[in-house]
Amino acid sequence: MNIRLEPFKNLNPQQQVEKHYLIAVESADLVNSLCASSGDRGVIQRNVDHLKIMVAKDFWDDQDVGLLNDAILTGEEYLNG
Repeated sequence: MNIRLEPFKNLNPQQQVEKHYLIAVESADLVNSLCASSGDRGVIQRNVDHLKIMVAKDFWDDQDVGLLNDAILTGEEYLNG
């Protein structure tokens, strides 16, 4: 099963957390990529906002949210720079 493509309703709670994390990592990668290439500021802002919501969630176990926080900082520095 590809958790990333599976609907949330078909996943157990642990798989749902994993899916949230995979989506957040994709968002972080997009922020980093767009900041490095002078990308669309609106897309960067929306993804930074999404990442802020995600890191505030209380369901993280051993996932590395540090890389999500790093992308937030990168995006904010780019947007405020």
